[in-house]
Amino acid sequence: MDIRIKKSIETINHIIDDLKFDNPKQFSDSLDFDRPERIYKVLRGQVSISRNLAEIINKKYPQYSIDWLLTGEGEITKGPEKKEMQANDEQSHYRKGNEDNYALLSEKIDAINDNVIALAEGTKKNFESMSLGLVQLMKNDMKLIQFVEKLDPEKIGEATLKLDAFMQRHENS
Repeated sequence: MDIRIKKSIETINHIIDDLKFDNPKQFSDSLDFDRPERIYKVLRGQVSISRNLAEIINKKYPQYSIDWLLTGEGEITKGPEKKEMQANDEQSHYRKGNEDNYALLSEKIDAINDNVIALAEGTKKNFESMSLGLVQLMKNDMKLIQFVEKLDPEKIGEATLKLDAFMQRHENS
């Protein structure tokens, strides 16, 4: 592995430890990157720290010199008090961001719960309407069944024979 890549990996790990981040993503988030891929590429040894990345880190954490970020050599930091203060500020900022995310997620969960309750109430009303309609349909079916049960099959048979005879007489005429 190229010495510059090894130094870059050591540098990023040093900064993460120094600023007391729990993982590379937290460090990436503190640099306002949308995704942590830039940091992970360095840590996987795919690339070394570029001048652009060094300048971004230096702008956010001025205690780290650009030369040290690029080479891993020379003056690492400028002033331990400022470095510790910066680390604490970043942790507070990261925690505040997590609290904001938690509050936002909590609001969204509450909104989803409200929607589920409204959906359940609407479903209940629809079910009640369908039940009433079904009961009415069954009552009508019962009336039809009662009517059919009252019919006398012998009388129906006799009436059918008379109707057939009537139809034959009038067909021939």
